[in-house]
Amino acid sequence: MIKKLKVVVKCPVNNEDVVFKLEQHSNNFDWHVSDTRLDSGSSTLWGDVGEAVKNILTLSANKS
Repeated sequence: MIKKLKVVVKCPVNNEDVVFKLEQHSNNFDWHVSDTRLDSGSSTLWGDVGEAVKNILTLSANKS
């Protein structure tokens, strides 16, 4: 069973790697997704690892 994984996405704007860490919560159901560019402790919670990864892969740039 997978408990941790990293997803590395190449930023199309500055061509840098953006690393997302996924870790299974201690309840063995939920997943914490951390964007390593954010302050420590900042994360989102997902009930399904597939949906969490899908969300990462469909991110789009912020529009001002």
